[in-house]
Amino acid sequence: MIVIAAHGDGDKRMTTDQVVAMSDSMIADGANLIYVKTPGDGPDVAELVRRVPKLQSIDSGTVEDVAVSDILLALGEFADLYIGAEGGTAHLMATVMTPMVIVSGGANMSRWRPLSNSVDMIEARHASPTGLVANVPAPKIIEAARRMLAARRRDHPYLLGHTDKTARQSTQQSLDNDTHKAKDLKPVV
Repeated sequence: MIVIAAHGDGDKRMTTDQVVAMSDSMIADGANLIYVKTPGDGPDVAELVRRVPKLQSIDSGTVEDVAVSDILLALGEFADLYIGAEGGTAHLMATVMTPMVIVSGGANMSRWRPLSNSVDMIEARHASPTGLVANVPAPKIIEAARRMLAARRRDHPYLLGHTDKTARQSTQQSLDNDTHKAKDLKPVV
């Protein structure tokens, strides 16, 4: 299952055409896709479903008595991949170790990236002529999604009961390096 969320504030949203192109391609590859309407502006969900009949959709703001974050976390636990722009939804997906493709609209991703080792980051400033998330060509996002799906791994394998010592040591080294980098940033802030 793949979860896509293209709604957001400001430059943190994708277009209807991007979502349609990704959905058509991923469905043709055999994926089960769910589009989640998150808070903020973005594609018209009815138009998405009309253009891609096999696309399932959820409006996270209309599920009675359930917080948007709870819906997203539940979907993230089952998803093989999350695709979206930088922002809160990506950070929620990282908490449940969902592999993801994130399109960054210009935030300092060294500082604000989701805390995950299973992220393929697409920098809009390098991937589109305008530097906007909405102008990143869908094939670039699709290519990143295919790479992540081919890897077939969730983040933090030692938390999932795996006993691979090499992976655990590699993850610990990565955490140690990130901690060292964070200490280096303190004087700058």
